Amino acid sequence: MTKLLLLSVKCDEVIIIYKIFVLVALSFLFANDCLAAKKIVLMALIKDKAIVNIDGQRRLISVGKTSPEGVTLLSANSQQATVSVEDKTHILTLGSGVSLYSDAKKHRKLEVLISKDSLGMFSTQATINGSNTVHALIDTGATAVAMNRQMAERLHLTLNAGLKQTVDTAGGKVNSQEIIIDSIKIQAIELRNVKALIVDTQGMDNYILLGMSFLGRLKMTNTPDYLLLEQTETTN
Repeated sequence: MTKLLLLSVKCDEVIIIYKIFVLVALSFLFANDCLAAKKIVLMALIKDKAIVNIDGQRRLISVGKTSPEGVTLLSANSQQATVSVEDKTHILTLGSGVSLYSDAKKHRKLEVLISKDSLGMFSTQATINGSNTVHALIDTGATAVAMNRQMAERLHLTLNAGLKQTVDTAGGKVNSQEIIIDSIKIQAIELRNVKALIVDTQGMDNYILLGMSFLGRLKMTNTPDYLLLEQTETTN
């Protein structure tokens, strides 16, 4: 009888220890999930350092260091900072940011904050086909992404026998050619197979217009100070 009681007590102790182990493991799991950064905004740049706002908490991060929220600063210069979050790299410019939200690991919402430039216009850097970077002006009045022929050649875009048409611009009607760009990326958001117009004009030598063929595929929130772009993509 005594042996049975001792065996019962030991079994109860094993069950209690197992429950404690499970609770501790779950606490670490949820703690890591809570610590994962959801929204990151670049506030200021210092030599080899960046001040970022992470979920409302301001952090000063040095190159090669990681914040408590898991944001690693890979590089920083006078123009931009490159950070890594959950094994993904993001390029941030001053006043801009990125947000990562997950929904049962099936949907991920990417956000890009674009602030106004010195001329009061929303502008950002865009990467074309993964390698060529260009200054881009946000233009909700343009039906498509647009650039002149010289810029298209500089970006190494293939100008095949696409649809030719006449379009209205600020300088009047001009001839244009429609092409499809494989990839356009601004910060964390990348869209593929984007329609673009190559226009015969000399007034767009240093920039492209990001029109509705790109913006129309995103959710836009316009405020007096910044433009918020949102993309929801499905993940495995």
